[in-house]
Amino acid sequence: MKEKDEEIIKLLKKNSRLSIIEMSKILGIPDTTIHYRMKKLDDVIKKYTILLDYEKIGSDIYLLSIEIEKYVLNKITKEVVENIYNDLSKKEGIVSIFKSEENIFVVMASKDLKIDEFKYPGVKNVEYFKLESFEIL
Repeated sequence: MKEKDEEIIKLLKKNSRLSIIEMSKILGIPDTTIHYRMKKLDDVIKKYTILLDYEKIGSDIYLLSIEIEKYVLNKITKEVVENIYNDLSKKEGIVSIFKSEENIFVVMASKDLKIDEFKYPGVKNVEYFKLESFEIL
């Protein structure tokens, strides 16, 4: 990745609403170059999104750690993780979701967290923590 691409990404991480012309002025790079580099970054940038102030809309933020049962066949464990991950990614209030081989980690905004919603078949344990703050950097 070129240095210009990294500069563009850095700006977009701070404010994804910046126009190409605004980025051009900030970076001192011609807008045509920004436009060209943005096209090249289409396969790197997965999506443009917003970060809400959940406190202002009356929601608390939670970090959930979902531990998956370890099956004798690793393939089954991976399948269970993938199925639960896919289902969770469609749930309302999910801010971020991450997975490893045997765990899924979820950042969730909720006015009333119901932990039973996360007890899927194949889930060994669910722990959750209320977060004081949440920021995407």
